[in-house]
Amino acid sequence: MKRKSSTSIKKISNKKAVSPPKEVKEDISISSPSFHEAFPVTLEHKDNKENKKCYFVCKEHCDSYIKRYNLKRGSYKVTKTEPKDEEKA
Repeated sequence: MKRKSSTSIKKISNKKAVSPPKEVKEDISISSPSFHEAFPVTLEHKDNKENKKCYFVCKEHCDSYIKRYNLKRGSYKVTKTEPKDEEKA
């Protein structure tokens, strides 16, 4: 049996030229709330040997976290998130 000769076929690429990503400009007029206003509830507890500090938008989210991880009363502390000490110039 004779071997068929292979013919070279050029592959046509259908790739389009990649354009650079569009620049997104940040709107300075919209001010975002500070961290302690956005996450007013803080939960502190010990996970294994590590102290964890979690922040929540509302008390209901904190309660669902406590229920999900079966945290025992007295093993965690829920407080109000305090603002950081920011120096005002």
